[in-house]
Amino acid sequence: MAVVSTDLLASQARLLADMIETLPVSLAPIDQHARCRDLLAQLERALTALPAAALG
Repeated sequence: MAVVSTDLLASQARLLADMIETLPVSLAPIDQHARCRDLLAQLERALTALPAAALG
């Protein structure tokens, strides 16, 4: 099983937050919306794979 990096998760979460924040003024909102959905799916899979020991 691959080790999930909490630093990578945090980085991806910040990227997603930035993308969501700028979505209303995006030049390509449909593409950005799709990318946000992809990032959400990636974060969901990564969080599911995160070992319980990493949570506390």
